[in-house]
Amino acid sequence: MTDSEDMARQPEQEPFQDVRKLIENIQKACPEGDCIFRGEPRDYGEVSSGIYRLGQRLEVENSDSFRPVDIERMYVEKARGPGHYSPGTSNAEILTDLRHYGGSTTLIDFSHSMFAALFFACNSEPDKTDKTDEPDKTDKDGRLIILPTKGIRTLTEIDYSKDRKKEHDLDLSRASLTEIDYSKDWKKIALLAPARTQHSRARVDVQSSVFVHAPEGFIGKSTFTSIKIPWGLKTECKIYLQRYHNIHEQTVYNDLIGYIENEKTYQEAMVYLSRGLAKGRGSDGEDISGQ
Repeated sequence: MTDSEDMARQPEQEPFQDVRKLIENIQKACPEGDCIFRGEPRDYGEVSSGIYRLGQRLEVENSDSFRPVDIERMYVEKARGPGHYSPGTSNAEILTDLRHYGGSTTLIDFSHSMFAALFFACNSEPDKTDKTDEPDKTDKDGRLIILPTKGIRTLTEIDYSKDRKKEHDLDLSRASLTEIDYSKDWKKIALLAPARTQHSRARVDVQSSVFVHAPEGFIGKSTFTSIKIPWGLKTECKIYLQRYHNIHEQTVYNDLIGYIENEKTYQEAMVYLSRGLAKGRGSDGEDISGQ
């Protein structure tokens, strides 16, 4: 038997074998009980909210004198002011819309769907440290955050009216609350279901969204597990997700705001591509300004 015949008899590798192995590893990392997931295109260290990261950029220490939840409260109050919302609109509805439009809050986006989170872990953003004329590199490992929900409170509304200086004991045995009183336990995370507003409902459904409300601005590292998503596997993962789960850019970003948000990922690469095409046309002696 020749070498070529021997190679022909060898079984072909199962399609998406590496992706399926990755998914299997994610499933094994989930403890017993329910989990929620978050995908990040690179390892950012802390799992944090937009307001917390704003404080970091301004080099403000996260202490009792600077609490992200206080900034969020003022943000929500300002959103109510111009008459954008009726008096009966809940804080949860306003927060959902603020997140939908990219506003900074103490909410951290998660998903009930492992596959939706995997998409976000693979939807790489440009590497802005590369200052060359080449398209920005996206060769960064992503990560998938696994957060067990056992023992985490579930909220239906956020109440900013409580005096946070009052000290009360919090019965941690309660599995569900209708509101959170920051005077009792403002440092503890809680789950908040996104409100189904006219702006957010489509994306909430497709992404199986759930928020983690983190008044302190971040989730403690001992609370979650993370799985590395190798950058070399990202493209194959996205093909797999589209083929078997109908998860891709057009379904995940299924509204105008989502489309604009997604396109930010590719804008710099498109600029470099257009520059390259222009240089190519110029080198061929073509009139770039017109035919």
